[in-house]
Amino acid sequence: MFSAAFVAPEVDPDADATTVAAQVATRCGNPSTLVELSFVYVKEVDGVEVERRHHQWRPRDGSVMVSWDDHVIELESLYPYVASTAPSDLAIAAYSSFINDTYWLLAPCKVLDDSIVPSLTRDGQLALSFAPDTLLSGGDRYWMTLDGGVVTHWDVLLKDGSHQAYTWDAPTRYGPLELSSRRVSADGRVVIRFEEIKVQ
Repeated sequence: MFSAAFVAPEVDPDADATTVAAQVATRCGNPSTLVELSFVYVKEVDGVEVERRHHQWRPRDGSVMVSWDDHVIELESLYPYVASTAPSDLAIAAYSSFINDTYWLLAPCKVLDDSIVPSLTRDGQLALSFAPDTLLSGGDRYWMTLDGGVVTHWDVLLKDGSHQAYTWDAPTRYGPLELSSRRVSADGRVVIRFEEIKVQ
């Protein structure tokens, strides 16, 4: 599941990462223009489902409803997050889950976000790093292998030093978005998939 021997690919200082990142973002689409994006995030380990969360995100008004187990948490605002009725521990769990799950789904759409620094490796991968002070993701690094602006594989190096590698399924069109709905870890043990993707 994890590889301690991962060595970060060498960056090409002369390559135009912004142009490549723009191609990736254009292929993926802009979720911030949607009235609503809903989906179910599912994680399996060794064929056993270990996580399932439902998200109903309304990008235009900045709110989201996150559901898991017997919890239904409404976050009235995400930046900063506000949950007027939920206990703080559940609000934090809902917010953290939303940030994690939407990044797994929408990472190609977000490669030009202000919090991300893109670069290109000498092998042509799009490398993404987060500033150390970025909330939740600070210090994390990603390397996307691309085919015509479509992500086919990525390596993830988290700030705790753990490495993960996933192959991505080919994307499908969902309204204005083009999204891959399944990733499989290099050893085949972990599957992350998205169900019931709906856009308005």
